[in-house]
Formats: sequence, structure tokens, C-alpha cells
Amino acid sequence: MNIAVNTRVLIKDKLEGIGKFKFEILRRLVLLRPDDTFFFIFDHTPHPEFLFAPNVIPVRAFPPSKSPLLLDIYFELAIPRILRKVKADVFFSPDGYLSLRTNVPSIPVIHDINFVHHPAFLPPKWRKYYNSHFPKFACKAAHIITVSDFCKQDISQTFQIPIEKISIAENSISDEFTTTDVVDKEIIMAQYTGGKDYFVFVGAMHARKNPLGMFRAFEGFKSKSKRDFKLLIVGEKKWSDPEAEKFFASMAHQKDIIFTGRVSEVEKVHLLRSATAMLFISKFEGFGVPILEAFAAGIPVIAARNSAMPEVGGDACLYADADDNEKVADLMIQLCLQPELRLSQIEKGKLQLEKFSWDRSTSIISEVITKVAEQHAKE
Repeated sequence: MNIAVNTRVLIKDKLEGIGKFKFEILRRLVLLRPDDTFFFIFDHTPHPEFLFAPNVIPVRAFPPSKSPLLLDIYFELAIPRILRKVKADVFFSPDGYLSLRTNVPSIPVIHDINFVHHPAFLPPKWRKYYNSHFPKFACKAAHIITVSDFCKQDISQTFQIPIEKISIAENSISDEFTTTDVVDKEIIMAQYTGGKDYFVFVGAMHARKNPLGMFRAFEGFKSKSKRDFKLLIVGEKKWSDPEAEKFFASMAHQKDIIFTGRVSEVEKVHLLRSATAMLFISKFEGFGVPILEAFAAGIPVIAARNSAMPEVGGDACLYADADDNEKVADLMIQLCLQPELRLSQIEKGKLQLEKFSWDRSTSIISEVITKVAEQHAKE
């Protein structure tokens, strides 16, 4: 079978959430199906590390898809030509984008549809693109993969897609959480926080991640507890929330918030393992991979009680409403004052983590590919 794959966001040292999903699934999928040929379609020169096996053939497509207009050109002109050229039996798109101008059966992974529920979190041009195109992609798909039951129900209800047309292939954690050597916590704290204990957030800092809520909760925690803690923000600073920026500028404890920027996967593991707990009070998550990363690192999580987070965290998270900054601050204090609570949540996290597996998710996707190809061959 010839399987064409949209690999446009596999970029060396720049793998965000969807990119990591692609990386983990594809490197397993090509080994699981050694008799198939995979055509990885890039909009840039591919790095050799993404050509995971001898049955992978890289294909370069133009133009680079960096704007809604270029995405339309890329998927509606370049992709159909390539699919014809490689005689693709199936087109698999792990970031959800499809071509509406091909008859090749297509399988997108739609990670979430937050743009429907929170359009203000996106710049106008992207808001318009997502809301106009993704309903069409969902209807075009031969089958849809998503990452949580929450998203499965949401996609089905919002886009009027039959529930049996959607399968779930969940996220998991990267190998670095099991292979990275233990580093002395005191060394990490000395390097990043001047030796002080800290709470940690992992992710790109933009409005959907609720920076305003985190800042308010941390300010409340500092005022109530009088403890010399820091808040470490691990990820790129992508604020598009003027209210959060204004609040940050006026914070009494602004100096106790530290932005690391992007770090390596290994360094992220070290930072998580050395933290007191994770704050993850996002406004909306189709999954919430940092929750699993915190479980793997052996730290408790304070999460928001919305979207897919309770599904991913189970009883291993401490929950609050995303806007209940006082409750979040109180939970932070509880984790500091009640070591037995912290240890209990860590143990629950280890058990919850066992429910998620990249290998299992890859097998589910492989089964969908086979089913779709067989159905198409009969038509």
C-alpha cells in the first residue's frame, strides 16, 4: 500500500504538541507496516531524523504553507498532484488539514476544535480559516482520528459527523521521561530559581493557556502563604492577551515569575522533576499532554475542570474552575502544607499514566488506515 502523509510540521527542534504527536505516531507506524511505502510530504527540506525507516520516501511540496492563502495553494494544488504522482491509496494528515480536490481517501487527526468555542484566542485570519475549512475537512474525511472522548463528542455534535466515523488515538509521553538521567534537584533550582522551590507551567504562553488566571492565582498564593516560591513558565512567550500583560506589569511578585523560553526535551524533564507541582489551568484543551508529563515526572497537577482535562487527569489532578483564582491559590497552599496530599496525588498520577500508550494509539491508527483502504478498494 502507498500511504501519503502530511508531515509539514515535522521541523527539527521545533516540535510543539501536534508535531510531537506526528513524531511519536509516525516513527512507530512505519515500523508497524514494513510492507507499505510511506511518502512523507514536507513543505521544507526534511531533516534526516524524520525519515524513520527504509520504507519512507520524502517528498518536497511547494509553497511553504505559512498563511491561510498559502495553505489553500498547498493543499488544493500541490497535494493533489503529489497524491496522483505517488499513486497514494490513503492520505493521512496528523495535523487535520486535508485537500478538498482529491479522491484519495483521507484520514485527518483533528486534535480539537477550540477555534469554534473560543475564536477570540486566534488572530482574525486564522480564526476565519479554521472555522471555514475544518467543517469541510471533517465532512471530506473517510474517517477522523481525534485524541480524547471529549473531542470525539465535540466534533460529532458540532460538525454533525456520525460518531462511528471518529476514532480515538490518545497522546502519551516522550521517551525522555524514562531515559533521561536523574539530575540533582538542588542543581536545577540553583540554575533557574536561585535555589527556591517553584511551581511550573509547560506550554506556549498565549490566551488559551490562561496566563491571566495563573498570574492571579500565583499572586494570591504569594500573598496568603508568604512563601518564597517561584513560578517557572517553560515554553515560548506568545501572549495575545492585553489583560494578562497589564496584570503582569502591575504584579507585586512579578520578579518571582521566571520565563525560560523553549528548552530541550531533556531539560524539560529535569525542570518538571524538580518542581513542587504543575499549574495547568487552561481555558480549553483537546487533551493536555503536560498533565501526563507531570505524572511521568512525579509531581502533582492543579488543572482546570473543563474540556478534556478531567478525562486525561482522572482523580490524579486537583481541580478548580479556570477562573477561580482563589481556589487555585488555596490548592497551591495545600500542596505546600500537606506532604501526604502531595504524595497521594503523585501515586495517583503514576496509575493514571498507565492508561496512555503511543504503541496502542499507533495500532488504532494503523487499523483505521487498513479499514479505509479496504473500503475504498471495494467502491
